[in-house]
Amino acid sequence: MAIANSSQHTLFFDAEASYGLQDSSTAFVEMEHTGCTFNVTKSAIESERLRGDRNIDDSRHGVITVGGEVTAELSYDACHLTMLEAVLGGTYSSDIVKVGVTQRSFTFERNYKDITAGDFHYFQGMQLNTVAVSVAPDAMIGVTYGFVGKSLTVADAVDAHGSSASAGSVKPFDSFSATIQEGGGAIANVTALDFTIENGMSPSFIVGSPTTIQPPLGKARVTGSLTAYFEDKTLLNKFLNETESSLDIKFTDGSNELKFIFPRIKYNSGQADASGEDQISITMDFVALYDASSATTISIDKTP
Repeated sequence: MAIANSSQHTLFFDAEASYGLQDSSTAFVEMEHTGCTFNVTKSAIESERLRGDRNIDDSRHGVITVGGEVTAELSYDACHLTMLEAVLGGTYSSDIVKVGVTQRSFTFERNYKDITAGDFHYFQGMQLNTVAVSVAPDAMIGVTYGFVGKSLTVADAVDAHGSSASAGSVKPFDSFSATIQEGGGAIANVTALDFTIENGMSPSFIVGSPTTIQPPLGKARVTGSLTAYFEDKTLLNKFLNETESSLDIKFTDGSNELKFIFPRIKYNSGQADASGEDQISITMDFVALYDASSATTISIDKTP
């Protein structure tokens, strides 16, 4: 008997015609990934009936919670551009997307290619709740997509959906080719940069159904952390004086560029710890705020 192996796991997605309903007129697209934790959980409803003999009389399955994460190496591939547009709720215009109010849901197909029974898992109503990007020296740019979903269907054969489009040969971005501007000027001493976009979604259950209705979008909350070698008081003073700043992070693969622009940020911490004989770094936690001139909290520029 074959045992499912991660090296033969594939992941595809398609935009839904309506919440929880895959669009059969369009093809699935392969999702580049390094890991996937999609899952289904159910609550348990236990009867409180008193029997007189201390035994539990009944227990039943309750509401269904669907969700999980996809980890990947960020690239200019269409799958990532689609996910970034979805998490912002905007639409690309002149290759730039800003925070908007458009909700998008997807059906994901997981295929465990080395088993033959129940090897196709279809997760419906999957909406992007969070995106986290991680930049570190000597590494590919990491991205984690967090989803909230509706339901799961398990099949022994592929669902009829047209031919699937494979992920392209686009190279992942690495930290060597990343450039960062802070406050409008280049900053060359950054040792780590992480940021997260959160939509504040959670399942919304109603009487008569164990699955969620479509959760609404909450506020677009963007937070992050910048760590740099401690060279002078410039960054620390921005925290101490509550001085607003900005961040631009650009990735390139030699042919394509992807830029994350935070036009207005505020630092909420500034910590420079010393330990042993290591170089001292200062860690600055920040929050991105709405910028009137840009009309957004964050924008993403996918200039080819």
